[in-house]
Amino acid sequence: MNSSSSRRATSLRARFRATTEATLLEAAEEVAAREGVEAASLQAIAMRAGVAVGTIYNYFADRDALMEALFARRRAELAATVDATASRNADAPFEVQLRAFVENLLEFFDRRRSFLRIVVDAEHVRARPAAPRNRRKSALEHLRARASHLVGLGVATGNLRPEHQALYADALVGIVRGVLVARAGDDQPLAGNTDAIVGIFLHGTSAR
Repeated sequence: MNSSSSRRATSLRARFRATTEATLLEAAEEVAAREGVEAASLQAIAMRAGVAVGTIYNYFADRDALMEALFARRRAELAATVDATASRNADAPFEVQLRAFVENLLEFFDRRRSFLRIVVDAEHVRARPAAPRNRRKSALEHLRARASHLVGLGVATGNLRPEHQALYADALVGIVRGVLVARAGDDQPLAGNTDAIVGIFLHGTSAR
């Protein structure tokens, strides 16, 4: 086999491996969303993916490694889409950037509703005393960093009062997270809550 043929064969193997891994992660996402994170078995995941259970072990050490890879993949996707939106709107007015940030998050989880249900389920698992700590905090930290940038812009442009600036990023992310958790189990479009979230963040809930 010449070098050109060898490179093509290597490329084909890499694409096949990437495709199979993506298929396994999608299957794990669907099974975990349907049955719960703790109840999702490798047998059910393999059946959903249309492969033998042994195939999963060619890619992941065990079920926990598979689920961690799923969370890592979705974290990376979320960070990428948030960063891309921020880049596209970098020169826009504060309220345009704020709305884009909120809408982008909601649209991401509209596309990944099964993953949202897994996240909510995993949060319940982590709340139990025996649940081990995991490394899924980085996604929230990334969102908070983006929210902090927005808050700084809002204060600088006079759209937000500076007195409690340190709390604003947590408040914004908290409102979005609250809506995601509350609506995870229904089928209504999450992005339809964008105006309400932006309005609550900017103007509060007082009728005065």
